[in-house]
Amino acid sequence: PSGSRPPRQHVKSTASSSAAANALPSSSSASPATIPSVLSPPSGAPAAIASTLELVQSGCWGGKWQALIKAWLDFEESRGFVSSSKLGTAYRPPAIAEWIQRARRPGFRPKIDVVEFEAAFWKWWIALQPDWRVIKADTMSREVEGVWDDLDKAGANGFASVMATLFFWGHSLHEMGGDKASWKLAVADVCWVLTQLSCSE
Repeated sequence: PSGSRPPRQHVKSTASSSAAANALPSSSSASPATIPSVLSPPSGAPAAIASTLELVQSGCWGGKWQALIKAWLDFEESRGFVSSSKLGTAYRPPAIAEWIQRARRPGFRPKIDVVEFEAAFWKWWIALQPDWRVIKADTMSREVEGVWDDLDKAGANGFASVMATLFFWGHSLHEMGGDKASWKLAVADVCWVLTQLSCSE
């Protein structure tokens, strides 16, 4: 459990940039070409993680999406799929509560307004960041100037909800043919954060 781990060191990265919508984080542990097209739940993964994995893998959206899934699983496994606390729910899109109420059923597809959902995701994601990381929906800092404790939330009530949010948003965009630039930027940023978390063990 995260509560039993020693305090993490303060680390500062030398890289900083505005994230391009189609950019794959350079710190990703594996290139899309080396990631299997179907990932299996890691040994010891609880049902909630396995269900979330089944949900997000139903979206066949290319190497960057698959890299995000791999980064999430690596993070979960590094934390033993548990956390001493959960991610904040303020501003979280209501569809996530509906999904949880349905036992995180992989076949659940909420009806969402894509514009409202996009705005809700960014408001939630920005609110979840540590105080030292100030981001906007179109600009993602790549400097690390503190610890990641605010986002170091594994297990059913942690990053699984972020993954489901990106899936529901992406599913609607791919079904409707909407502009995916903001979604791609979100996928890249979440992938980068997960990679930072895994490196901060």
